[in-house]
Amino acid sequence: MFDNREFWALSIASTFRSVGMGATYPYISIYFSDVEHVPVYVIGIIFSLMAVVSLVMSIVGGAIGDMFGRRSAIVIGSIVGIACYTLLAFFSSGGTYVLAIMITFIASQVAGGLIFPASSALVADVTSTSGRRHAYSVYRIAINIGWSIGPIIGGIIYPLGIWILFLIIAVTSLIQLILSTAFIGEHVSASPQGSRIRARDFIVRDRGLFLFGFGTLLLMMVSSQFLVTFPLFSHEALGINTYQLGIIYAVNGLVVVVGQAPLTKLFSGRSDLFLMGLGAAFYSIGYLLVGYSTGFLDLVFDMIIITVGEDLVSPALNTVVSRIAPKDKLARYMGFSSMMNQIARSISPSVGSYFLAIYSFNGPRTWISISTFGLFAVMVLYYFARTDPRIRGENSNANNPQ
Repeated sequence: MFDNREFWALSIASTFRSVGMGATYPYISIYFSDVEHVPVYVIGIIFSLMAVVSLVMSIVGGAIGDMFGRRSAIVIGSIVGIACYTLLAFFSSGGTYVLAIMITFIASQVAGGLIFPASSALVADVTSTSGRRHAYSVYRIAINIGWSIGPIIGGIIYPLGIWILFLIIAVTSLIQLILSTAFIGEHVSASPQGSRIRARDFIVRDRGLFLFGFGTLLLMMVSSQFLVTFPLFSHEALGINTYQLGIIYAVNGLVVVVGQAPLTKLFSGRSDLFLMGLGAAFYSIGYLLVGYSTGFLDLVFDMIIITVGEDLVSPALNTVVSRIAPKDKLARYMGFSSMMNQIARSISPSVGSYFLAIYSFNGPRTWISISTFGLFAVMVLYYFARTDPRIRGENSNANNPQ
C-alpha cells in the first residue's frame, strides 16, 4: 500500500477536496440563517434535498464506477463540483439570489454521489483484503488532514463573505481533478451486456447488504447531525461564533489524524461489526453530552467523543461492504451503502431541525431524542453480525488472528 502511487494520489486528491469541504460546509446552515434569514425548518429541508440528490447519484455513481471505471466517475464528479461551486461563488457574491443558491447547492451533491463510491472501491482495488481496514484508516487520515485545516480557514474567511469559501472548494475540486487524471489508472469491475445499460445494472439484491444498510442508516441518523443541527444549536443556543465553530470542527479532523491509526492498531483483533457497535455508542454518548453543554470547551470535549465514534465506524463500514461484495459489483455495493447513508442524511437534517423547533432549542430533549437512533443501530448491527455467514467467518478470524 505504501508504495502504491494510485492510493496516494487518491488520498492526496481527497485531502485537497476536504480542505474545501471543511472550509465551507460547517458555515452554510449559519449563512442561511443569519444572512439569508431562512427559517430553521427550511434549512433542514435544504440539507434533506441535498442528501436525496446524493442518494440517487450514489446508485448511478456506483454503476458508473463498476462499468466505466473508478477514474471516470471521479473525473465527472470533480467537473460537476467545479461548475456548481463556481456558480455558488457568483450567486452569493452579491444580490438576492437566495433561490439560485439553494438550487445550486442542492445540485452540487451530484459531485459527491459520483466520487464517493468510486473512491471507496478504488481503495479496495489497490489493496489486499488483509490490509484493507488499515488502508481505509490511512485514507481517512489523509481526508481529515484537510478537514482539520479547512474549518479554521473557513472560520477566518467566513466574515469576509461565503462566496470566497465557495471559490476555495472550486479550486480544491480542480486540484482533485488534475491529480486523479494524471496519476490514477482506470479500474473497471464489470461491463454491461451489449451496448445498452439496463436498469438492473444499477441494482443489487442482497438480504445481508439490506440489513447492514438499515443498521448504518440508523447510525447515520445520529452522526448526520454534524452539519445542520450541531452548528445551529451551538450558534443559536450557546452563542458559539463562527471562529470558535471552526476550531471545534478542526478538532474533529485533528482527532482523526492523531487517533485513527492508534485506534485501528488497538482494535486490530476485533471484528469490524464490533467496532461499528462501539462507535455507535460513542456517537450517541457524544451527542447526548451536547445537550448538557454550556459553552465552547464543553463542545470541544463532546466533539472528541463524537470523533472517536467516527474513527471506529468509518473504516470498518467500508471494510464490511468490501468483504460481502462480489468482485464484479464492488462499486455498486459501495454505492448502495452510500445510498443508505444518504437516506439517513436526507432525513436527519429535517428530524434534527424539527426537534430544535418543537423543543425550542432545549438541549437535553433535543439530543436525547437524537441519540436514541444509535441504540437501535447497535441492535440491528448485532443481529446482522450473528446471522450473515460472510461476517460470522470474519468475526471468527478477527477474534483468532493468525
